[in-house]
Amino acid sequence: MLMKKSFVALGMLVAVLSQPVHGQDYNIQPGMWEMTYKMDVSGMPENMASMMQKEPRTKRECVTKDDISFKPEDMEKGCTFNKTSDSASKVVWEIECNTEHGSSSGHGEVNFHGTSSDGWFEMNVQAGPMGEMQMRNTFEGKRVGDC
Repeated sequence: MLMKKSFVALGMLVAVLSQPVHGQDYNIQPGMWEMTYKMDVSGMPENMASMMQKEPRTKRECVTKDDISFKPEDMEKGCTFNKTSDSASKVVWEIECNTEHGSSSGHGEVNFHGTSSDGWFEMNVQAGPMGEMQMRNTFEGKRVGDC
């Protein structure tokens, strides 16, 4: 799935598809955020796996109220949510994608704590250019100030 910002890509927006709670209602404060991401992949061809970054990656970015609300154009065509539940402090989802790049399914959750956030998501790629593989992404972040 493709999202406009990496913060959003790891769960902030992906889970709010057609839900009654809107982004401004989540327990998350806009501002400058420092996010740390880690991805583990299994089943990837060895030559590709050796090129992947193994250490967690930290990035800072400005997150606005607009970034914390779902926009249909943020979702890659061919991806649909099979099940989603959410509250102001936690979002859980399942997703299935059938695109020109292959098919995949996954699930995850994100927790909102006002000035911090954490979560994870897993994707199982059943068919794609690199064959079958499993990805587990974890992330945590904290608000570090204003933009």
